[in-house]
Amino acid sequence: YKNYLKEAETLISDSDDAPYLAVCIAKRMPLWNDNHFTQQKKIPVFTTQQLIKYLQLDEGDLMRGLLL
Repeated sequence: YKNYLKEAETLISDSDDAPYLAVCIAKRMPLWNDNHFTQQKKIPVFTTQQLIKYLQLDEGDLMRGLLL
């Protein structure tokens, strides 16, 4: 991920989060997050609500800990 760290730092407002973004860029994978990661357009970012819908879960599933 080190090769993508500088790029990630330019894409996100919180430099502490740049390593997470760099890993996702390097691995070409999306990220699950509900905050400022959505400001960038390099990688797809899924919110919790989007994942619940995508995985076809309901609140009962969450309460039973199926996502833990």
